[in-house]
Amino acid sequence: MLKREVYKDEVVWNRSKFEKVPRINTRRRKMRDESEWIRVQHPELAIVAAELWDRVQACFDHFGRKPSEGRHRGLLSRALTSPYLFSGLLKCGECGGNIVIGTGGGTHVHKKYVCANYFNPRHLRE
Repeated sequence: MLKREVYKDEVVWNRSKFEKVPRINTRRRKMRDESEWIRVQHPELAIVAAELWDRVQACFDHFGRKPSEGRHRGLLSRALTSPYLFSGLLKCGECGGNIVIGTGGGTHVHKKYVCANYFNPRHLRE
């Protein structure tokens, strides 16, 4: 949500195109140059103020940089560097354990929030 322009009132069209792959009869998505994108303002779609959205984007840019590019050295908290919005913030309502991103394993690779103690119960470690 914090990375999509539509939440600050801007809809972007024409980001990609599909090109046919020779001899396979399939199409592959290819990103267009940003100069070809069509940006349309829709103030009625805004759920985040544009100034706040811009500040969040600046934070993402800062934390995405390498220390040699101006970011301070040292460890950052998981909540600041994780691509998942609630990382490091949620606690389980039943046991108080941390809520983490988990996948089902096997063929079930959909990511979801789960209690860490569900995977590592304390009574099995004692």
